[in-house]
Amino acid sequence: MSDQPPNPNDMNNAIINQWTQDELDHMNLFEAFNFDNHGQRFGLHPIYRLPLLALSGSLVGGVSGMMYGYQLGGLKYLAMNAHRMPTDRNGWFYYHKRKNFVCLKDSFVTGFRQAAKVGLLVGTLFSLEAYFDYARGTIDFANTMMATTISGWIYANAYQLSSYQAKSLVKRGAGVGLLLGLLQDASNYLTGNDVWYLRVFFGINPRLSRKLS
Repeated sequence: MSDQPPNPNDMNNAIINQWTQDELDHMNLFEAFNFDNHGQRFGLHPIYRLPLLALSGSLVGGVSGMMYGYQLGGLKYLAMNAHRMPTDRNGWFYYHKRKNFVCLKDSFVTGFRQAAKVGLLVGTLFSLEAYFDYARGTIDFANTMMATTISGWIYANAYQLSSYQAKSLVKRGAGVGLLLGLLQDASNYLTGNDVWYLRVFFGINPRLSRKLS
């Protein structure tokens, strides 16, 4: 009699049954961490995954915001002082000294704002994804698509985009969600997790393994 493919909701139970109690008791810290997070997106439980993703988004947004703020600050300073450009060496020295100060100030202000915006958007997106994973009882690309689509709709309404812009943003969000979701599903399958539509429609069962590293 052939073995039945595991239900995605019972994935951790299927892995646990492959280990003896003695092996479970003598796991090292790295093995225990992988064991506890097996079957999760990116190999991390939402408790760990969501803060890390939000922080990563904030860092990326902050760095890009600081670069943009510095450039914008330079242009603003030039426009504000175009009618009173220095005429000697000392004047140029203080001009550039003041310009660097203004650019750095604008850089930090814009960087903090952008970090907060991107961090909040990324946190919202992946929190919705985790909620749909929990609500539907399975992890797949559909949850990612729903999360990115809703996040796009929230962004469009928050910034009061036009109807055309909002529709375009939601469509692009759905496309990004589809691509990101399929990439995550591929990663989950390669790490030995069940991807239900591969099993149901293509007969591709999960590649269960005792190795959790």
